[in-house]
Amino acid sequence: MTRHELATRDLSLGYGRITIIDELALSLPTGQVTAIVGPNGCGKSTLLAGLARLHAPSHGAVLLDGQDIQQLPARELARRLALLPQEASAPEGLTVAELVRFGRQPHQGWLRQWSAEDQQVV
Repeated sequence: MTRHELATRDLSLGYGRITIIDELALSLPTGQVTAIVGPNGCGKSTLLAGLARLHAPSHGAVLLDGQDIQQLPARELARRLALLPQEASAPEGLTVAELVRFGRQPHQGWLRQWSAEDQQVV
């Protein structure tokens, strides 16, 4: 598994005129588990959505290995970053292995199909 450095630079996130996160500077340690703790409504989910490019910043940037994630092609970002929501749902009858296989899709290409490496990762 490859580990990537994730950081923010003066990150501001909000909804319309309401700022939820204002000029956050954050660096998550590579290869470590990080907990984001706080009361309901303090911006934890907004921060995670911003870190995963599901919510565009109003100011600043989220950096993955020093690159602004807003500038990365979607397939490249998907190869390097994933978010599992708190209330994830999958179609009924889908096994965990089948669900993990879907996560390998960004690593496929027009000419590169399912491989032994993909099977090992799953």
